[in-house]
Amino acid sequence: MSAAQGHRDEQQRAARITAIAGTLVILAYAATSLLEIFVLGPLEGVPGRSLAQIHGDLAAAGEAPMMTLPAIVMLTVGGLAAVAVMSVTFVHRRMTWLSVALTHLGLLVLGAPALAMASFGPGMALADTYGSSGAEFHTVLTDLLHGVSGAALLAFLVLCAILTLDALRSSSPAPGSPPRRALLR
Repeated sequence: MSAAQGHRDEQQRAARITAIAGTLVILAYAATSLLEIFVLGPLEGVPGRSLAQIHGDLAAAGEAPMMTLPAIVMLTVGGLAAVAVMSVTFVHRRMTWLSVALTHLGLLVLGAPALAMASFGPGMALADTYGSSGAEFHTVLTDLLHGVSGAALLAFLVLCAILTLDALRSSSPAPGSPPRRALLR
């Protein structure tokens, strides 16, 4: 095997590992969001009631069907996008770990607004049923998920800055000097 082929295989292996890890993180984020919206949030907001009692109260108030489908669809989209990126990574050998990482980080950043949109309907259903503001239907897990999205945004911006610096360094070497080594490859 040539050195170039070995390098390509190493790049492909890194891209695949990044795709698998990123997809697992995004699926965990989506599952945790659904757990927060449909189980932990309602239990936190309505102390002393079981989940079955809460769902019964929602159904009696005519709120139950409206509460589930949009939230599930919104949070499923991110998981499907992550699986699509992973599939493309396994099919196309030109995907780099960096492009896969940036895509997954972008999806994690979008997790915070997706969580807010997905939890709005169920939160309103609970607030209408129990005559509350809806703010009490969130646990510390919501803050943790927002923190993950914030950390993903920071990592995304750092990688973009490194790529920009890398492009600037490699595009303008001094005359007669060897090309500079890339920071990320």
